[in-house]
Amino acid sequence: MKYLIGLLKIIVIPFALLYGLIIEIRNILYDLKIMPITKYAVPVISVGNLTVGGTGKTPFIIMLSRLLNTYGKRIAIVSRGYGRKSRGAVLVSDGENILAPADISGDEPQLIARKLPFAIVAVAEKRKQAIDMILAKFQPQVILMDDGFQHRSVHRDMDIVLWNVQDHFYFNLPLPSGNLREFQYRIKRSDFIFLTKSGGKSERIKLETDIPLFEVKSGIEKLMSVEFKEAGRLSSLKGKRVAAFAGLAHPEEYETMLREAGVDLVFFKKYKDHHDYSIKEVDGMITECIGLGAEYLLCTEKDMIKIRPLKPDIPENFHLLCISLEMEIVDGKIFLEKLRHLVDRQA
Repeated sequence: MKYLIGLLKIIVIPFALLYGLIIEIRNILYDLKIMPITKYAVPVISVGNLTVGGTGKTPFIIMLSRLLNTYGKRIAIVSRGYGRKSRGAVLVSDGENILAPADISGDEPQLIARKLPFAIVAVAEKRKQAIDMILAKFQPQVILMDDGFQHRSVHRDMDIVLWNVQDHFYFNLPLPSGNLREFQYRIKRSDFIFLTKSGGKSERIKLETDIPLFEVKSGIEKLMSVEFKEAGRLSSLKGKRVAAFAGLAHPEEYETMLREAGVDLVFFKKYKDHHDYSIKEVDGMITECIGLGAEYLLCTEKDMIKIRPLKPDIPENFHLLCISLEMEIVDGKIFLEKLRHLVDRQA
């Protein structure tokens, strides 16, 4: 199967080059200011990536928002809201209350809104629509644009690119042969590059660029209930029989983190990213868990956002929990100084 997939990726190289060329022409039109770019008085910080798949944008956005909150800044976050059952601009949270359910907002914006009750959160296919809606109703001091690197119609005052060290850029080609959204050299547009999921091995990635490079450390420890209330620490489950599942771009990374934490995984089920779970699937996993002598079923926070509205029937003495993924910048003094200068200068 791997050989067949590799062969197909070679066969479709002409299509990858064509796709890359189309995106390159679009980039040139923006570079030459032929295509319009809207600049706002409020500083806009974009967090994005060059590749498809998970680089950790959501936990990074959450970490960055909390940091800006400590600076006393009123924060707004705009996202596409991938997989939502709505269109156009939708206000997910006004910074006090969540105004849209997960199926209307998308799972990641809903998670952001729940973890950042102080932040204004909105979704729209065109980020400009979401920003305009927010500015018409609120007075944020900083706007974070989730997955915004390719969304060039909005000017950004800081461009952050996340790079998953675990990714292998097949032939360094765009889709469908590789996993690049645009040619790799276009990373030169960014102001900062953050290496995620490096496991302390950031030397594995070599970039021919003078752009400041930082490493982000990820960790899973805090357990959360279906209601997103703290329910203990992952370390308390070491040696216990546990089952888990994940609907992520790279679920195997989540499985590895769990095994490294020392839990005894009786099974691990992988689902596609943004998977829509059914109550039958969840009840089936709970039943399978109990049959294998496991009292804990773990998932990601993003999975729990999808599962919570289903209101699964959880037996007594059984625990359905999600694990909070936290990020921390390693040796980020230069970045933090630039960030603080940006948001204070435009206050």
